[in-house]
Amino acid sequence: MFGPEDAASDFNDFHAKIITRPLERDLERGASGRTLSNYFEFEELKRLPDVRVVGLEKVEEAEREVALELLSRLQNITTDKILSDIKITLDQHYDRGMTESTPERSYIHTSEFIRLIIDCLPSAPSNSSNVILSPSRGYGVIREGYKGVFYPTYYVQEMP
Repeated sequence: MFGPEDAASDFNDFHAKIITRPLERDLERGASGRTLSNYFEFEELKRLPDVRVVGLEKVEEAEREVALELLSRLQNITTDKILSDIKITLDQHYDRGMTESTPERSYIHTSEFIRLIIDCLPSAPSNSSNVILSPSRGYGVIREGYKGVFYPTYYVQEMP
């Protein structure tokens, strides 16, 4: 059994090794386009202008600007911030998710650092659900062929 502290530590290591350091290296190398956008989530992607309207050069400038802002935010992530986010998310969304998830629909809550997913199991006794914590970002960075990449995922169980 692992505690929230273990999850926070693993999520912080994941951010550093799989997102922050590679993004920093890619920016130093002058990467643009698809390379930088792989690090982006919806909030960053929606900030990019339409290439058909402004042209490729303006889009690449915007990608670099967004990537630099993202890197700054990622560099400020700490295990303590993630742990606090885990505790707040579980306190505020665990019970709600358990009541709102159905066999047809999962409950998903994404906070600043983590994603909580609650799946009601259709063939199991009532109140049986998978409760999963994972980092809120970075899944898209992992590409096929990456060996040894660990996308930290924790199954949550309520302690009696």
